[in-house]
Amino acid sequence: MQDGIRTDAVARHRAGDNRYARLMQVEILHGYYATADSEGACPDFNARPAPKTAALMRSLGLRFFPEPMGFSVLYDPTRAEGLFWYLRQHSTSPTHRQGLEHWTRLSFILSLNNPSFINFTEIPIYTHPTQQNFYFTNQNAHRIDGGAEVVLTTDDWVDGDALLPVEGAEVRVLTPPGVEEVVAYNIAGEPVLTVPRCVPVKASPPEQVCRDAVFLDFSKLGEGKYEIEVIGDVGRRWPILYTMPEPIPLCFIDLLLTNPTRRKADFYPVQHLYPKDQTTIVPMRYTLRFRPRRTHWRYNIVPQPQRAALDDLAIETEGGLKHIPFSGPETVTLINGALAYRFVSDDPLPTLQRSFFRFRLKGRSPRAPAIDDVLVTRLPVAASNQLVPPRIGIVDQTYSDIYVYV
Repeated sequence: MQDGIRTDAVARHRAGDNRYARLMQVEILHGYYATADSEGACPDFNARPAPKTAALMRSLGLRFFPEPMGFSVLYDPTRAEGLFWYLRQHSTSPTHRQGLEHWTRLSFILSLNNPSFINFTEIPIYTHPTQQNFYFTNQNAHRIDGGAEVVLTTDDWVDGDALLPVEGAEVRVLTPPGVEEVVAYNIAGEPVLTVPRCVPVKASPPEQVCRDAVFLDFSKLGEGKYEIEVIGDVGRRWPILYTMPEPIPLCFIDLLLTNPTRRKADFYPVQHLYPKDQTTIVPMRYTLRFRPRRTHWRYNIVPQPQRAALDDLAIETEGGLKHIPFSGPETVTLINGALAYRFVSDDPLPTLQRSFFRFRLKGRSPRAPAIDDVLVTRLPVAASNQLVPPRIGIVDQTYSDIYVYV
């Protein structure tokens, strides 16, 4: 990973204007790609600003800069005062809170360019981007173990807690009797849409029509996280994420430009908005960390020819690693009717692009006498396309099937 000064210079050079400097950067790391010399730069996403963010960035003189492992937002230092002015002008003072608040934010969408990403990533196995997206914000930012690295997640790693249901521009909400109205709130907690269940109609005498469902139109509000509340006898409240459908996103990121309430740690690039003579920019580098999926490795040892019996089979760990136990062998019939001897790892093991696991197969075969009883000197390791997910609705394990013909 390059140091901040050098990468900032590279970004400015590639942006085609040396006036620009980095305001914020998001780096995506993945343990699947990690090696002894690398933290695992993740190349599996395409990033883009949300439409309203793209327009705001143009007006503020900001530039979006895609990078191989994420993206940066660049600013023109000669126009910094204009940025500060905009933030102060767009402050709010909600009646239910004290003092000014600053909720100006830039929103970004991450879409996958690797169809196997979910297979090798430790996130819910049935995550479907058209139904759920991850939501990240620097409001949740924190330092890992008190160090220099700032992550955008509530935990140190991305997990299923960051998933939100995805909705389109129009959301239908059921309104049974007892509901008064449906309200949508933005991330500042301000009501931005209010739709009553009952509406007046022209009649003599005047009447009201009460509907079994109402529709919330988010198209003019812009993409982002909202909370919907049903107010009345049957009250409930839940979060949603409104995003555009194409290209299909997996992650949505809100980056606030300055601390909105001054009640949390300062992980925002524009700091000390007041007093004005102390306002400054501190470039922020955020990371998103994904973990490799851990599965139970299931070796299927298939004798060739089928009638050849294999005896005294065992899987041994090599390469100076701690012994990794496997249960088996168990005789099974594969889906194609072939006989196989099956071993299953006792513990789940990570799937890695460059795996450090080394196993060998010991045993005896009448077809090909082994050297020192070693039938296979190095067994293949699990790959992302070998995943066998658990059955829906049934408590089950996730497996990686590996086939070895002996």
